[in-house]
Amino acid sequence: VAGNYINEVSLKNRNTQIKRVLSVTNSRGFINQTEQFDREVASADLSNYKIVKKNQFAYNPSRVNVGSLDLLKTFEEGILSPMYVVFETDNTKLLPDFFHHHLKTHWFRGHVPMFVQGSVRDSLSYDGLCGIKFFIPPLEEQKTITTILDKATEELNQYQQKLENLQLQKKGLMQQLLTGKVRTV
Repeated sequence: VAGNYINEVSLKNRNTQIKRVLSVTNSRGFINQTEQFDREVASADLSNYKIVKKNQFAYNPSRVNVGSLDLLKTFEEGILSPMYVVFETDNTKLLPDFFHHHLKTHWFRGHVPMFVQGSVRDSLSYDGLCGIKFFIPPLEEQKTITTILDKATEELNQYQQKLENLQLQKKGLMQQLLTGKVRTV
């Protein structure tokens, strides 16, 4: 079960030394909260916010079913609303990058409903996450799998960027054709 490989982290921003307020989105992962809401929506008092550090995970228990769960890679640290769950893997048994790939699978999202609680809004508690059973291969195999999946993800991102560039090119060409700036023979 996942609980044998992960540990909850509940470090509070007591001295309010960390000012970067983060959110976890289903499409972009960790982002500055101002990017998501176009304004500061954090409480004036940040002392109760949870600290998340690089290579730790966080998720909103009420939004994990749509994929709002991520591994912090883009910042060294930040703070999250107290409603978030923050955890880390036991690196001697489970690599964070391997677990991250696993948590982004359709299999995981398909199994989340069996572990949520709540009557109005389903919520995945840390204990619920700990109860999910995963196959965890040895560390060397985790490294190999992670390397392959990272390369595949990088390649998909390159194709996505190429697609976006071609769509922009098409849009520009259509505009030129429709305005008569460029004519066909």
